[in-house]
Amino acid sequence: MTSKDDLEIAVNRYESYIKADPDNHLLWLELGDLYHRLSRFEDALASFEKTLALLPGLPAARSRVALVHISQHRFEQAEGELRQLVNEGHTEPELFHNLGLALYYQERWEDAKEYFTAADSSGLKAPSNFAYLARCLHHAGDMKQAIAVCQQWTASTDDPASLGYLSLLYFENEDRAEASEFAARALQNDPSNIDAAIVVGTLAMEQQDVATARVHFSSVLEKEPQSGRAWLGLGMAHLYNQEHTQGIKALEEAQKRMPKHSGTIVALGWAKLSQQDAKGAEQSFRESVKVDSTFAEAHGGLAAALLFQNRREAAKEEMKTSFRLDKNNFGGLYTKSILLKLEGSGELATRLVAGALEQTPPGGNKPLVEYVRTFAQQKNSSRS
Repeated sequence: MTSKDDLEIAVNRYESYIKADPDNHLLWLELGDLYHRLSRFEDALASFEKTLALLPGLPAARSRVALVHISQHRFEQAEGELRQLVNEGHTEPELFHNLGLALYYQERWEDAKEYFTAADSSGLKAPSNFAYLARCLHHAGDMKQAIAVCQQWTASTDDPASLGYLSLLYFENEDRAEASEFAARALQNDPSNIDAAIVVGTLAMEQQDVATARVHFSSVLEKEPQSGRAWLGLGMAHLYNQEHTQGIKALEEAQKRMPKHSGTIVALGWAKLSQQDAKGAEQSFRESVKVDSTFAEAHGGLAAALLFQNRREAAKEEMKTSFRLDKNNFGGLYTKSILLKLEGSGELATRLVAGALEQTPPGGNKPLVEYVRTFAQQKNSSRS
């Protein structure tokens, strides 16, 4: 990889060339590319504008301007510039890829997928195009196709990033054996691989190997403190160890980073409820319902939170809603079992919820924290 010093030397060289030949548009293009690689964005734009002054409308310069705008996070502007080139009939695969990038960073997954696919169909077999296309398919929930494209990415480069991402896709597709295999390969080549560490940590949690899970989630957060998945995993590890305050704080951090992941919010609601914070739990469950009104566990959890505030009629209505969505949802069944035991005793409700995460709920065969871990993996509408 070219070092910054090497790039600076190249810039000085091309600046001297241009002094001798100021009307050479190829020199201005090359200099603009060097500026861009050094993150000297305004200098890069000035160089490309000089190219366009020499050759108005030159597609190579216009597409480079759009790339600089992508680097500046001016994604809508870049999209407009690239679409204009496409509408003029330009069909270079790199152009399709770059338009895909502008759309991807606007989180317009379906639109981005269209152009990454077009780039692939036009002959671009670059690992980066496979990587972005796999991510678009992942966001769209097309796991089978995402895995297939990620396998192409892996075949084209076999680097740890592709292996780690493939392990994550296999995990979300509930193929634990493949997920474990590719995560191990990724970590062998790159012990700092975030996707693989998330997979290994989550698999460890499933085996109740909390110590191993914490090591992996903590290592991820050291490198990527914005990882919602790692905060979620760390929160669950704290809850398993009955470290409720730390667990709730970690789950709150996860929610900040994955605000549309209703499973995380439901897990947070149950953690609050276990600490007799029924009002706080109610707030979390209502937030989860707002994110996804079709998630039965959000309504079931809300029913429980209302019940423990002795708001029984409201609890019954939420319980009925949860059963309409899923007659076997845990929150609804939990609420129903408590209702049958209460027989008018609000004091009993308080006693039942105390320490709930360490107890086996009525009719269950494992501690509530196990159910909470399951909730946290459901309704994954965020890939953070």
